[in-house]
Amino acid sequence: MGETKTAPRRWLLLRGLAREVRHWGEFPAALQAAFPDDEIVCLDLPGAGLWSHVNCPWSVSQIRADVRKRWRDLGPPQANDVILGISLGGMVSLDWLSAHPTEFAHAVLINTSAGGLNKPWERVLPAALAIFIKVAGKASLYDREKIILELTNTRKFSKAEITERARIQQESPVTRRNALAQLIAGAKFWAPAIQTKASILFVRGMADRLCSPRCSAKLAERYHGDLESHSTAGHDLPIDEPQWLAALLRKRLKS
Repeated sequence: MGETKTAPRRWLLLRGLAREVRHWGEFPAALQAAFPDDEIVCLDLPGAGLWSHVNCPWSVSQIRADVRKRWRDLGPPQANDVILGISLGGMVSLDWLSAHPTEFAHAVLINTSAGGLNKPWERVLPAALAIFIKVAGKASLYDREKIILELTNTRKFSKAEITERARIQQESPVTRRNALAQLIAGAKFWAPAIQTKASILFVRGMADRLCSPRCSAKLAERYHGDLESHSTAGHDLPIDEPQWLAALLRKRLKS
């Protein structure tokens, strides 16, 4: 007998702090190949990408409300929708599950964290905070992106790739005000109460240099979710290991 064919579903992908949909790299294509009948939707958080011209709210719940309005403009919720968020996008996803527990059947949360469960020095590792300060002092977009990529990834990037990242920032700049708003929103985010029937999968990179891998473990325990780990991936796991992540999700969400 052949493999059971699953019903088409919609995926909502949410990036993290000061990142936009173009920063997903190869992952959306890898996910689409793993789920050829599904619809993959990438939306920017307010203050980034197509929405870099608007002021980002100062709380995760307000960010979620902004994204949810745009998501619902695309059509009513479907029974098997999936939300996938990384870092700050994962916090928005947790808040969404709390506020609207029936709108997604599955949630995938990558290298995220929450106050109340994770210590401040686990949510942003001290060495990473020093690097953020270093980035703020760099005038060159190329130098900024190079430092950020070295912090959030374990794979190496070519000069052309770094130049392309700098071009994205030049085209859709995340203002200091919006970067600060997203940073403060994430810092204030507290682990919410969640009552949902959605399956929750936490995925972490064990070589994360920005957020301690312990954060995902504690969240999985709190919300009775499953936990998967990649031994060598960094904070931006979908960039480090897009094929591995797509294959994992194909295995976990095939039915």
